[in-house]
Amino acid sequence: MYEPSSVDPLTLPSLPLEWSKGLPECPGIYFAIDSQGTVQYIGRSNNIQHRWLQHHRKRQLEQIGGVKIAWIEVSDKTLLPVIEKALIDWFDPPLNRRFAVVRCNTNDKESPPLVTKVLWKLREVMKQRGITNKAIADELNVHPTTISRLKTQDVLPEIGSETLCQLINAIN
Repeated sequence: MYEPSSVDPLTLPSLPLEWSKGLPECPGIYFAIDSQGTVQYIGRSNNIQHRWLQHHRKRQLEQIGGVKIAWIEVSDKTLLPVIEKALIDWFDPPLNRRFAVVRCNTNDKESPPLVTKVLWKLREVMKQRGITNKAIADELNVHPTTISRLKTQDVLPEIGSETLCQLINAIN
């Protein structure tokens, strides 16, 4: 079992996000790390390479730029959920958070973010208005599966204010 405090993602084997086809075809935990060395996202998969061929965060990470994918091979697949949760709890990656972070004043980068939990009712709004996953996905430039996953959330995941505005416009 991994002790999260002993894991340094910067020392793990890694490849640039653009080279995801070269990732190993093995079970494991993966880390999306930006050019500043910040862990942006942590996930698990039975086949890391296959997971990254159509990852729901790939476009978002491409927009960040300079992202690399590091990994830890985990031969016992039954341990993947436990290890993933422990690492997410330890590193608290921004793209794994299940709440929105909004700055009170976007011009003041020194002000702390205002964290709000927003009850998520996308599923009901889309059904009432007859809006498809594809329609919103096209508006946000994401895969329809991303919208499908959003609809199962009870709280609004962390998204930028621009994406939030696009989402609001898409459902209005």
